[in-house]
Amino acid sequence: DVAAFLGKVAEQGADYMYKGPWVEKFVTAVQKHGGKISKQDLNSYRADWGKPLHARVNGHDVYGGGGLLEVLRLSELAGMGKSAHYSQNTDSLYEMIKISRVGQVLGPNIVGDSLSPDIINKALPDIRLEPSLRYTDENAAKIYKAMSTPAWAKLEQQAEVVAIEQAATVAKLIAGFGERKKEDETPAKLEIEENARPDHTAGIGVVDLEGNMAALVHSVTSAIWGELGLFVDGVSVVDPGAFSQFNINRLGPGQKMMVEAGPGCPAIALKDGAAVAGCGVVGASYDTFAHQGLVNLLLYELPHQDAAFQPMFRKNWPPGVTLRQPLGKGEFEPAIIEAVREKGIDIA
Repeated sequence: DVAAFLGKVAEQGADYMYKGPWVEKFVTAVQKHGGKISKQDLNSYRADWGKPLHARVNGHDVYGGGGLLEVLRLSELAGMGKSAHYSQNTDSLYEMIKISRVGQVLGPNIVGDSLSPDIINKALPDIRLEPSLRYTDENAAKIYKAMSTPAWAKLEQQAEVVAIEQAATVAKLIAGFGERKKEDETPAKLEIEENARPDHTAGIGVVDLEGNMAALVHSVTSAIWGELGLFVDGVSVVDPGAFSQFNINRLGPGQKMMVEAGPGCPAIALKDGAAVAGCGVVGASYDTFAHQGLVNLLLYELPHQDAAFQPMFRKNWPPGVTLRQPLGKGEFEPAIIEAVREKGIDIA
């Protein structure tokens, strides 16, 4: 099916997918499952070549999702890179974890609901939430200042309640995701089936001999329609919209999800016009690692391999449970973890 589809695209170009026979099949399949898309939606679609968001971080030009640029700006404001590494300093680790959770407080969350902008604006009237004004140096400075206020602490508590509720909803949506029926339980069979699992997300970075770099994220994350979504002539139509209804409703018809407010990668960092780093991680889970890796590279100015292998805290998922860290060589010292816990972060 895929080969035949690609052959038609090669012969007829993009019109086959947006104006040709495939449109009828696609619309029929989606509407059969309650979707609202129409042939006109595809007929009128135009690809956009958008200008990426940009931040200047310690002499580097970083291009990527607004959420990632925001936490990098906040990390620089917090003084990361000016003293001992955050993994060795209680106050710095505490601040890094708090910074990593700014998106949970201010939204938008890539998975599930987030606090109403009205609630945030009432508590923090100086902070701008509109995408065109949110991800700026000026707004980052206001956010960093607000993070030490009682109003922010209250918003953190409110946001965690919402996040816990949404995590429960998502858990129901993805129940059984990734499971496989195994008729033969022999170890060899189990290993083959595990390695052959089709559900997959990949962060990809490519550099050519001239130093040009590309970074992207490819994901087939899907939970409702047989794990990989609907298939129309071999083309997978995944269902992240199942757990993104809040953002879809907030943006309104015809708008694109996460164009400016993407929580993480892909991202590329330049130094004096030359690419020095690229990352591609899915924003629902591994954006926390991208944040820390780029802080290590851009602010602490560690070599690439050292930046990647510093101790890193995990994302607090599911919310409402203890943020557990692995112990052992190359990880956080127990005394540092305990000191952060005493400062108010549930970590062990």
